[in-house]
Formats: sequence, C-alpha cells, structure tokens
Amino acid sequence: MFDLVNLFAKENGFGIVRRNAYSYKGRRIRYSLQCDRFGQPGASKGAGLRQRKSWKFGCKWMVVAEALEEGKWLLRQHPNLEHSQHNRGPSITSSAHPSHRRVTTPVRATIESTSRRVGIRARDVRAVVEEQHPESSFTQRDIYNARALMNRKKLNGYTPTAALVKLFDEMEIPYLVKWADDQPNRLLGLVRTFPYCIQMWKRFPEVISFDNTYNTNRFKLPLFQVTGQTYLGTVFNAAFDLIDNERREGFQFLAESIRQLIGQHTIRQPDVIITDFDDSMKAPSMITEVG
Repeated sequence: MFDLVNLFAKENGFGIVRRNAYSYKGRRIRYSLQCDRFGQPGASKGAGLRQRKSWKFGCKWMVVAEALEEGKWLLRQHPNLEHSQHNRGPSITSSAHPSHRRVTTPVRATIESTSRRVGIRARDVRAVVEEQHPESSFTQRDIYNARALMNRKKLNGYTPTAALVKLFDEMEIPYLVKWADDQPNRLLGLVRTFPYCIQMWKRFPEVISFDNTYNTNRFKLPLFQVTGQTYLGTVFNAAFDLIDNERREGFQFLAESIRQLIGQHTIRQPDVIITDFDDSMKAPSMITEVG
C-alpha cells in the first residue's frame, strides 16, 4: 500500500510518510499517510553551529489506510476536507523528498558492486545507479551516505586501522605496527609484506632499495616501497610501509622494521642499500639499523 501511494505521490510532485498506526491483537489495522510537509515547523533545537531548517511546511494533506483482510487494504479520503489539499505546488524533482530516495536492495547491490572499483567517486557511482535504475532519484550525498554505511557495517565495530590489522592476523600476513604512546588507537607506522614478497626477498637479498612516493593517501600517511633487484635487473616489491612523518624517527622505524622482518624470515643481510637524496634517509644510523 505504501509503495503504491508513494509512487502516486512521486508522479505528482510530493512525498508521503506513515503516521498514527493503530494495531489490534498484534495486527496493524489502520494508519494515515501524510504529506511529508505535514504539520507546522517547530522551533530550532540545540545550540550547535549547524542549524537545520524544519522539513514541515504546514501542509495538511492526508489519507487513511484501513485493513480489510490479510493483504488487502482500503484507502479512503479523510472526512475533514481540509486534509484533501496541499498548500504548495508540486516539487520540480522527486529527489527533493526523502521518501523517494530510500535505498532499495537492488540499488544497494549496485552501489556496493560499483564502489569496489578503486578510486571511484560518489558522483560516478550515482551516474551508474541512474543508468541501471532510471526510476531512482538520489543525490550525490545519498550515495556518499550509503557507501559510508556499508563501510561501517564491513568494519563490524572496528576502526579502519584495527580492521586492517585484524585482517592481517586472519590472513597470516607479516606486519609490524607502531601506535602513539598518548593515543593507543592512533597509527604511527605500519610495515607489511606478503608471502610472495618474502619468497622473492629470500631468493634475491643482495640489493634493497627504499622508495618514498612522497604522496600521502587519505590518512595523510606517506607510502614507502621497499624493493629488491633480481639477477636480471628487474625490480620486485619486498615490503610496504606507512609512516606518519618523513623525519628521522619515521625512517628509523622503517629501518628497524625491515631489520626485524629480515631476522624473522631468515633473510640474508643486504650487500647494497639504496635510498633517495633525503638526508634523514641517508643517515648512517638508518643504514646501520638495516644492515
């Protein structure tokens, strides 16, 4: 019943909400369907910086739905004629009404599958949703919120960093992590490698190179790649590192972590260590930490 009336409302430029439900012996037998602008706007509550305007606009349009038997409903006009008219014209777009922007199961599946593409933005996901579900009416913020909700559910109550560490534990991926002393949940550094990287590292341990991308990610952590070289001169990844700074202490954590990985996996010490021109990376103390 609600979906049918909401479709009618969408075609006529307004939205509806369900109110005043009445149940008898555990079965809902009556409720009213009101314009989503029904009622008088209330006074703004709270003293926050963000003041939200009331959605109510003084409209009085309303119909009554009554249950006849299981699965069948009767929709009738309210006996008071003041509830038969809207107090404003139809909306230009259906996305102006929250009832037309509810994320259905098919739309949610489309958002989730499309969001797996690396780096795809909310507006691009919205374009895909509009193409596959032309009847939908979503704003870019709706897509952003839907993706954020999906991500929170996937985290299962963990912070993103804790969820990543938990995943490493479950998949038995070697890693070393450093947390802030004053904020135990704040990540300062994370070095990880993978079984294939360890395999190549053991086979070609002679040369190791520290490559700083100098580009931060969404967490503002610089990414380092630790690479090695084969006998053919080709390069392979040995380990990856995220650190919170590009100073001496950050580089020393990286070097110490690499030294620990070398010891844990019985990898031969490198004969040659290559860094870029950063003075902190070229410091003798860092080279000593590794070799």
